[in-house]
Amino acid sequence: AHNYGLGPKVQAQFGSLGRIQLQENSSALVIEELQKDAAGMYTCQALFDTDEGARITFYFTRLDVEDN
Repeated sequence: AHNYGLGPKVQAQFGSLGRIQLQENSSALVIEELQKDAAGMYTCQALFDTDEGARITFYFTRLDVEDN
């Protein structure tokens, strides 16, 4: 998912994880009907404007999917 000033967008390949939604005015990513195969490690990145220029931060996130 990304937002380059033209509103939030979700990359097409995310559809294989489940039903993806981005909450307005929030950084929350909601995945409904999450598929078991979605479990794994993901890399997220955040871009920030600073007085010294653009700054990028990477976050490594592990997603576990439990059976109901």
